[in-house]
Amino acid sequence: MTTNGRERARAQIKSAVEAGRPVVLRGSMGVGKTFLLSETLAVLRKDGWTCTTINANVATSTIPFGPLAEFAPDDEVSNQPALLRSIADTLQSLGSGQRHLIAIDDAPLLDDQSVAVFHQLLADSSIQVIATARSTDPESTALTGLWHDTDAEHVEVQPLDKPAATALVEAQLGLNAEPATVAQIVQRADGNPLFLVELARASTDSDSEGLTRCCSLSTTALRLRRIRTADVLGRRKRRVHR
Repeated sequence: MTTNGRERARAQIKSAVEAGRPVVLRGSMGVGKTFLLSETLAVLRKDGWTCTTINANVATSTIPFGPLAEFAPDDEVSNQPALLRSIADTLQSLGSGQRHLIAIDDAPLLDDQSVAVFHQLLADSSIQVIATARSTDPESTALTGLWHDTDAEHVEVQPLDKPAATALVEAQLGLNAEPATVAQIVQRADGNPLFLVELARASTDSDSEGLTRCCSLSTTALRLRRIRTADVLGRRKRRVHR
């Protein structure tokens, strides 16, 4: 994967992190939000940051503190405020005195109690947050309030421009990068990195009709197929420990 054409987004993220503001990476499905997040975390780790990743998903979205269950105490806690404080303390301690950033993938899938944990952390500690959010996903009132109260920086992750999209396809195809094929893929994918990669892989199928079949799929069909896959993978990303 390449991040050519994302200089503006990287600059926004860097500026917000340096200013101590949370960052929300917004964009359509497959546009590269999670990859940009991973790239950012790699840079921060090299700079001495401790980075903790939280994966919100559909499976835990209705469970109080679901995405944060592994940070809950082993002993049963009798009330939610005490549990919130305990989880917040555990997350804060992971920094071990270093600069600490928590990355939240698919933040709109956080339950309200988990949002309250991050509200507490951002209010009384030096922990910073970078989150991803699909632009079409609705947000809870609690999450909207969190971004408002903490003056979060909202970064719109745009599709790749034509030169960057072309470079990505050529990198995927390698020696098989015929100009006509590259141009067809770039035109069909409309700058979406996920679709660019899918179409490039399809074009290298042993069946010479692979690209024709894949390119004949409507954008809606491609999206539905990826959403179905993403939902399954999202459920497997994090096991909730009780």
